[in-house]
Amino acid sequence: MDPALASLFEAVQEACAPGLWSRGVSLSRDLKPLVESRSADEIRLRLPVKDRPVAPLITLWPADAEWHCNCGSKDDPCAHVAAVVIALKAGRVAETGAETPVAGAAAQVIYRFSKAADGALQVERLLRRGQEITPLTSPLTSLVGGRQAGRTSGPPVAAAQADFAAEHALGAWAKRPGPSAPESSAIPTLLKALEDLQSCSYGEAPVRTSGRALTPRARIVDEGPGIRISSIRDASITERFRNGAVLRGGVLHPASSGGLTDEERRLLDGQGTWIAPERLPDFSARILPKLEDKIAIEIETQKLPREPGGPPRVLLYAEEITGEADDDLLAITPRIVYGSPPVAAQSSLARDIPAEQTQALRVQRELQIRVDQPLTLRGSAAAAWVDAHSTAWEIVGPGRARFETRGELTPRLSARELGSDGPELLELSLDFDLNGAKADAGRVIAAWKRGEERVPLLGGGWARLPKEWLK
Repeated sequence: MDPALASLFEAVQEACAPGLWSRGVSLSRDLKPLVESRSADEIRLRLPVKDRPVAPLITLWPADAEWHCNCGSKDDPCAHVAAVVIALKAGRVAETGAETPVAGAAAQVIYRFSKAADGALQVERLLRRGQEITPLTSPLTSLVGGRQAGRTSGPPVAAAQADFAAEHALGAWAKRPGPSAPESSAIPTLLKALEDLQSCSYGEAPVRTSGRALTPRARIVDEGPGIRISSIRDASITERFRNGAVLRGGVLHPASSGGLTDEERRLLDGQGTWIAPERLPDFSARILPKLEDKIAIEIETQKLPREPGGPPRVLLYAEEITGEADDDLLAITPRIVYGSPPVAAQSSLARDIPAEQTQALRVQRELQIRVDQPLTLRGSAAAAWVDAHSTAWEIVGPGRARFETRGELTPRLSARELGSDGPELLELSLDFDLNGAKADAGRVIAAWKRGEERVPLLGGGWARLPKEWLK
């Protein structure tokens, strides 16, 4: 057995109450944990449990002798953690994609995305057990309930909460066998529901999903005596789908218009729109401010009427980076600008070079970065950086709202009776929210164990952990 896993086994056994350890021994014999993913640092497993439609997710960090289960139990470690470390030691776990699955191994719900003949994004739900893949031909709620109650035959299903959320997002399409193309209104909810799963593919390649919509970007340049405004085509987008989705960097995103009106969209369509010199004052005063509130615009002209520039100042442009490896990166780029709307120093008509140099030195001294050189931060470190500098510095761009700290989470513990002919059973659930915005409970506990102070909210933004309550 791997030394780190052996140490983790001993740590769990030592921390576990005798009764819970015995329960874990029993669970490890009756149930087979399914390994969702395994890396050098982390193992994620699902444990199908009778009378629980959602299989708890157990995350292990062997090198740190740390663990977490999202079952909501007040016991730490709980019986589910004990069961998986016992099963790992005994070799009674089901590996995803194994040629010969262990007896009693659970099936996993997987998602195959593809492009339909009419250009729509379509998805097919399947069950995978080892290397055997079969269609999911009935609603997941009926399938899991039927197999747990013995009404239908077949292996147990290690369903995640995200699988039920995806089924809800699909609605009537979930009842149809084979690939289905959801309506555009269902795409954001579906892609958001699946973003934490690692069981999605597009074509033959693994793919991730994100609920964060990609919005248009625009550029304004000189053209003759006037200017031209047009959309910027994102070269990193490799597929566009008719029902409102795009594929960029191995991640499926909803595609959003950014809330643009029909008139505003027509300005950007095709080659864009040429603005004659006599229309520039109206465009600058009436149209441009509304566009800038909705989408990012690169202004590369000096012809726009604007307020008096005044001295140069520093804007910190915050932009989220979406990539195949990580969807939680923030790039902060300091830029020296003049006026309102801001114009880059290089495009200013009357530059104050000594004042620009003073601002550049301030950036180096206080932020330890250089003007026009991006600083890349990840996750909670990015949120902490934005929080620490948002008062003294002017931070703009779509990344600010995504990494802004909005307050402290409130924990909410609730109980629900489970229907049963035997003894009364209660299912406890733990939720964290901030003014209606929720955070994933598993990520909250994991962040607290790692000593972090913040966790992302599901709808964007970050929140501080309720440290006193967690203690």
